[in-house]
Amino acid sequence: MVCIMMTKKERLEFDPSGTIAMFIAAALQHPNPPCNSAHRRRVSTIFVSQHKNKFDRVVVYCTLAATNLVNESWAENGEDGEPTPEFIEKCFVHDAEMYRMCYRKMLFLAPQYRDMTLATPDYCYLLFDTKAELDAWLIDKHEHAKEANGCRPGLLENWHVNNIDELRVKLHKVYDRGRQW
Repeated sequence: MVCIMMTKKERLEFDPSGTIAMFIAAALQHPNPPCNSAHRRRVSTIFVSQHKNKFDRVVVYCTLAATNLVNESWAENGEDGEPTPEFIEKCFVHDAEMYRMCYRKMLFLAPQYRDMTLATPDYCYLLFDTKAELDAWLIDKHEHAKEANGCRPGLLENWHVNNIDELRVKLHKVYDRGRQW
């Protein structure tokens, strides 16, 4: 485990929340160099509109399966016309896994900044340590699954499910994939 101890002055100069936001934003949307991927240049279809330090909190505004990036990915795969609903859902699920991995990796690298990193994520439900914590949130915050939260569509709509139980199954699959960092 890497743990960096800094004085208050060094911490203010370092601006950890801004640096963490920059790391997460870059990890969410960086292109793959040709030597790493012959068929797909982007690692995700996540669009990051902004990243910053806001009141000493990590802020990364992003959209999973952004329409323009999904369309580009569809075309890069040699397909014509509009992407199919199945392709869009595949992009959304992949992006959810990428989102979880990027945040979890940052938490692994800098656990001392956990609170500031998890203070205001766009998709908080992807960042719990365990599926049990996710389940508790789904039970407690069931209204988020049914209707729009601010300007975002409801979770049920985003995940193409009809009820909380179907949502739980899909989210558990995201939690089960990849490294837990």
